[in-house]
Amino acid sequence: MDMRIAILAASPDAPDPAIAGMLEARARLDRLGDDAATPRRIGHLIGQCAHESLHFSHDAENLFYTTAARIC
Repeated sequence: MDMRIAILAASPDAPDPAIAGMLEARARLDRLGDDAATPRRIGHLIGQCAHESLHFSHDAENLFYTTAARIC
């Protein structure tokens, strides 16, 4: 699986630093062994990261919560 193509398929406007970070994450999965870097797991990783970062447009949480209870 070409990771760069998969990332751009999920998020065509993904910036280069985000792609580089995802490629590093893939390299770390590869070092864990064959069971860690399955195409399905990599697809889930890309999808989850794209979702959580608004298609790689944010790289940090704003941590703005209206109440302390919402932090939990």
